Amino acid sequence: MRTTLLIACIVFLPAFSRGQQAPPEPQCNSYVIQKQLNNDPEHFSLKQRLCTYGGKLISGQAFFGPLFMGGVAQLRDDPQEWGQGTKGYLRRAGSRYAQGVAKSTGDFVFSYALHEDPRYEPSRDKGFWKRTGHALSTVVVVHHLRNCPVDGNGALYNCPQWPAISKMVGASSSGLVGLSWYPERLNTPGQVLARTGSAYGGYVASAIFSEFQADIFRLLGKVVGSDRNYPSFKPKNIKASDE
Repeated sequence: MRTTLLIACIVFLPAFSRGQQAPPEPQCNSYVIQKQLNNDPEHFSLKQRLCTYGGKLISGQAFFGPLFMGGVAQLRDDPQEWGQGTKGYLRRAGSRYAQGVAKSTGDFVFSYALHEDPRYEPSRDKGFWKRTGHALSTVVVVHHLRNCPVDGNGALYNCPQWPAISKMVGASSSGLVGLSWYPERLNTPGQVLARTGSAYGGYVASAIFSEFQADIFRLLGKVVGSDRNYPSFKPKNIKASDE
């Protein structure tokens, strides 16, 4: 009998211990983290920032964009110095991916160092133009998570808005990094500025999509006959658990 009880304890004790542990952190996925942070703002760690950063480097979206734009550049034979064929295509696609890496890295480093809030906070308005204006404003200014008032629950509110320095650095990094491999004629100040502007345009497109993604998915659901509901994110106060 004692032997049986001992075996039972050995078998079931680990499972019991796991049941008493704290719930696991959310999935390391930028979309899941964005949704979880908007609904449970107390979870806001460096690890989640790193997960979001990693998602910008290794994901379907991270690879599809460079592959697609590399194909467009291949059709235009731009730049001509790289030629055609597989080698030319890989250079064009790889160049755009490297620019994306530089952009995400600069954004991540300065966002964390300056305590910027990397999340997208949806608009509380309902009008199309007001929501669009809000989306555009988020690529210019961001919430700064230092010196914010704290309520009775320890949550931050009314955080000051500062210029989005991390986005400026990210776009500039994307524009400048090409100096290492682009042909000399494409390394003029005007060309670097054009690449920087294109990278900043990516922030604009991302912000607008984030604002209207629930509406877009809801519309697509109606088109394909899906009854799935896509609720909009409901931003809450920001709690500084990593600052």
